[in-house]
Amino acid sequence: MRFAPPVAVALTLLVAGCSRDAEDAPEPGWTRLANGLRVCIRPIEGATDVAVLTTFDIGSDHDPAGRSGLAHLVEHLYVTAAAGETKARTAEEWLARYAGRCAAQTASEGTTHHVVVAPSALDAEISDAAMRMSDLRIEQSDLDRERSSVLSQMAEARNVEASEAAFRLATDRLRPRPHGARRGGVEADVERISLDEARDRSRRIYAPVNARLVVAGAVDPVAAMALVESRFAALAPGERVPAPDECGPPQWGEVEVTSDAPLVAGFVRTTAVCVAYLTPPWFDDDAAAFHLFYGFAMKHAGACGLSYPSFADDVLGFQPRGEARTVAEVVSGVDDLVKRFASHDPTPEEIESVRAAADPAAIGKAASVMQESPDWVAALFAAEVRSRADTERVLESLKSLTQADLARFAAKWLAPERRVVVIVHGVANEHPPERPLPNWMRKRLEPPKAEDIHSIRVVVTWDEPTQTSHRTLGGDGFPDDVALEKAISAARDASVKSGKPEVSVVIEAGARVPWDEVLRVVNAVKRCGIDRIEFTDASAPTPPK
Repeated sequence: MRFAPPVAVALTLLVAGCSRDAEDAPEPGWTRLANGLRVCIRPIEGATDVAVLTTFDIGSDHDPAGRSGLAHLVEHLYVTAAAGETKARTAEEWLARYAGRCAAQTASEGTTHHVVVAPSALDAEISDAAMRMSDLRIEQSDLDRERSSVLSQMAEARNVEASEAAFRLATDRLRPRPHGARRGGVEADVERISLDEARDRSRRIYAPVNARLVVAGAVDPVAAMALVESRFAALAPGERVPAPDECGPPQWGEVEVTSDAPLVAGFVRTTAVCVAYLTPPWFDDDAAAFHLFYGFAMKHAGACGLSYPSFADDVLGFQPRGEARTVAEVVSGVDDLVKRFASHDPTPEEIESVRAAADPAAIGKAASVMQESPDWVAALFAAEVRSRADTERVLESLKSLTQADLARFAAKWLAPERRVVVIVHGVANEHPPERPLPNWMRKRLEPPKAEDIHSIRVVVTWDEPTQTSHRTLGGDGFPDDVALEKAISAARDASVKSGKPEVSVVIEAGARVPWDEVLRVVNAVKRCGIDRIEFTDASAPTPPK
């Protein structure tokens, strides 16, 4: 969450934007079975693996009163309990089974599970997914084991790093959950969940009528759809999940608290500050301006003394970067960022770069998404969650944004009276001075050199018929996204002509370069489908030109 790439923002907004009013309407890119299951088959050219993703329209906001954490607990049980011919397993055994290329997550409005496997294993995975939706066998031993795991995660969440603690509280203030629920659950509620409740919940609503299935990667769409229909078509639809109760009204203003979480050995107490805002829903008229602001913040937050923005549950938060700052300095930095944005006249290149980053379909087409990390498979789901026409409307509206639109957005969504300022005393310091520091961090504590502060150099390497060629961008500043994408595209075209279609990228970042700038460059390279990315620091020899 802390360093979510732009596609993660698009995913969160798309899932949050799903409207129950349109739940039975046709959706381009999806096939709806008679039992209500929505299926999307996404071949990806160049992919060598297949992702199987199941998502349910059931999240923590749907937890009944007095059972905060039920969705979180069922998420654990869904992937670990016995189903079909698969025996019960621990979460560690599940991760080992897929070599870590799997994940499960419960958000406020949805739950997602996915695995990445070889094409030869697709039949078995589709069968397992169908069995978990129809024959999940939860025993008391499963409940005891996963309840303990959930409670441990909740305890860890109370003792998170300083920045995380402040953002969590900001999210709770701006989006108070129904029935006093908390993100991840309430310990006492989780303790009270019985075996019958867990079984009943999973049987009734973790079912086709509330589910979507995505099969993406190295897949034949006709054969894959036939396989899905043969395994899922006969399943009972289940009961449609009731709409969750509304969240409480935002609690604007300043809040100051002291953490009572125990201190982990080796850490020290500190004070964390977070300035946070609610964001517009994905299909709101202001969604396009928000995406532009998010991209602007990624690029300029460091100049205002702020770290890369945090985003979750429709909340965007800012915190200080580097050394400790007073509350007034953090607030002043945020005000400065908002003022810069409100007076900014976006360029066509900037808008196109943000538009590409905000479009998960463009990212989801790259084979590198499949190979790099299973977490990126979520982008494939996000690309088709709602009708493509609605998504295109939001992305297209980015092109027409003017300075006046940005000023209006800032006045409406980023006004001082529409934010929360959270101050948390006594939380754990992320990197206490008495602990040994890794080399990269020690280097950042040394007096900076000029070239360390404003230097990211990107070297693109490719083969031509008679030689290996290089192109260097940046070196005396931060390379532009559009220039990067053009250079990599040209390199790829040249390498294809040489018969060796492989492009590698080396990113050389100065020791004091803000992390948001490094991440921006990494995301720009990833959008081009580059698999080979290497990193060096500013003390390394200059690569050939």
